[in-house]
Amino acid sequence: MSIKKQEHSSAPKRHSGSILLLALPCLALAVALIALLPKLSSQPKQAALLTPAPTPEVTETPAPVNLHLDAFSSGGDLYALLRDETGASVPGKGFGFEIVFPDGTTFNYTAEEDGSLYLSSLEPGLYTVRLRSGAAYTAAPAPIQVLPRPEETPSLPLYDAGWREADGKLYYVNSRNQVLRGMHLIDGKLCYFDQNGVKSSQLGIDVSYHNGAINWNAVKAQGIDYAILRVGYRGYGTGLLWEDKRFEQYIKAAKAAGMKLGVYFYSSAMNPAEAREEASFVIGLLAGAKLDYPVYFDTELSEDIPPGRHDYLGKAVRAQVIPAFCETIRAAGYTPGLYSNLNFLNNHIPYAVYGPYTTWLASYTRDNKLPAFARPYDMWQFTASGSVNGIRGVADMNAIF
Repeated sequence: MSIKKQEHSSAPKRHSGSILLLALPCLALAVALIALLPKLSSQPKQAALLTPAPTPEVTETPAPVNLHLDAFSSGGDLYALLRDETGASVPGKGFGFEIVFPDGTTFNYTAEEDGSLYLSSLEPGLYTVRLRSGAAYTAAPAPIQVLPRPEETPSLPLYDAGWREADGKLYYVNSRNQVLRGMHLIDGKLCYFDQNGVKSSQLGIDVSYHNGAINWNAVKAQGIDYAILRVGYRGYGTGLLWEDKRFEQYIKAAKAAGMKLGVYFYSSAMNPAEAREEASFVIGLLAGAKLDYPVYFDTELSEDIPPGRHDYLGKAVRAQVIPAFCETIRAAGYTPGLYSNLNFLNNHIPYAVYGPYTTWLASYTRDNKLPAFARPYDMWQFTASGSVNGIRGVADMNAIF
């Protein structure tokens, strides 16, 4: 028993020594790892773990930069320049200039590379320079008074302004070789041009007592060729016949000034008998006066509340009323005509009814465009807000092409 104990007691001593020899490298490795832990903890983790999710970019439109627009003039020339907040000129990219001329027409120009614009040989007057750009810049308009060029330094325009005739039509071309459109004062005379630049052959007005006192000499001196006077009307509520309060005064003074004249009567006739009564009333007021233009039968809606007595007449009745008036006028030796607006002529009166008579069409279009009317017409009332010397306030204006 004692021998076995010795054997068992001595064996572990030998094994523990070899195990100790094997454990020493492991212990050294562990110590080295422990020493490296602070360094490892300070190293960045994997990029995939540290990189945050991408944030969508928000693109904001920058606010427009407010700049300063300068304009200068020296004897018929105009110079414009765009400056930044430091006073330096802005290079001419991304913007241009809009020039409003004294007659109200506007023209666009591209800026030079240094951001400037130079125009020469301009007519004297007040011009306005505006910045024309996208969303990048803004600038307040710059008005500039262009003075006449000194006589000792004449400058010829790019083109000779003046009248042009083509295909029997008359145009007026300015110094930029562009035709005029709309109303213009040329050599002291009012002239009206349609959207294509064609001048009307005659320009006229129509008036009633609402226009007040009129200086007919001043009207004629400004190039108005004719006037259509309201001779009278039938009340669209009472049905009574009335002479225009200023008709007698107007016809005498206008004739004395040498104006060519016509007349119109506002009708609210309910039947052919009333239409003939209206025509006879007009003939009596004319008392044989000579007219250069027709006697117009004015038929339209009263646009009143409650509606006028004649507003609900059907086409069949109107087809009898209009000829009853016009043929009575013709029998008295005058030329009959019909006045109405585009909507009324399109929807309330058959063309066969008014086709035999001179047609005076009211249609207030934009941009001086001729009316979009499929039927022939002889005279066009193009505005109710015209301005004519000799008449206070606004006036109806008419053109014949």
